Amino acid sequence: MKKHGVFNERPHNEDIDEVYTNLYISNLQTSRNLPLLECLEVTHIVTVMDCAKPLHRKSFDYLVLDEMWDNQECNALKCLPHAIRFIENAF
Repeated sequence: MKKHGVFNERPHNEDIDEVYTNLYISNLQTSRNLPLLECLEVTHIVTVMDCAKPLHRKSFDYLVLDEMWDNQECNALKCLPHAIRFIENAF
């Protein structure tokens, strides 16, 4: 990841960026890092990987968009309204 012209090296399970106030984007390993997510006061998680089943159901509300695939046949736009409502309700 590049920040202010310098690459920041972080462990894969701490690779998270705040893209908007209290809205983060991360990878699968980080979404399983319970201490980090609790420290950041994360309450909701959206996942778009069919293999990434919710690991911490007691700690977070999840939206799993498992119908999304990384190919040309996938219409990701059809999932956006549901995901936007979920994120808006989290705030």
